Amino acid sequence: MEAHKIDIEKLISEGDNRPPLWDMRKKEYSDTDMRRKCWEELVNLFAKENSTIDEKKQLGNELHKKWKNMRDNFSRDIHQRKGKSGAGAYRKAPCVYIQRLQFLTDLILPRQTTSSLDDEYSS
Repeated sequence: MEAHKIDIEKLISEGDNRPPLWDMRKKEYSDTDMRRKCWEELVNLFAKENSTIDEKKQLGNELHKKWKNMRDNFSRDIHQRKGKSGAGAYRKAPCVYIQRLQFLTDLILPRQTTSSLDDEYSS
């Protein structure tokens, strides 16, 4: 079986239109049937008209992998751009689709940190 040519712009646009795939704040995100339905819709949008069930399954796996890869790269890019305190300037080229994936920004929460010092010593 050959790899499918996936239109990334279309995947981002269609994924943005399906919040259950990415928005953890929505209750539909926890609904596996709803998420499965959204992935099936995407597969049907990207599949050729005469695709077999196996080809659609492979395409679904490729779409899911591509989506996860883009989301992870975007998240990594945002965290690296934020940088650490005292770190030098960030010079790496931005994630290719950083502008198109801005709808994910609110979901990339800063990690909670705790101090190893007691409150009495931090004054």
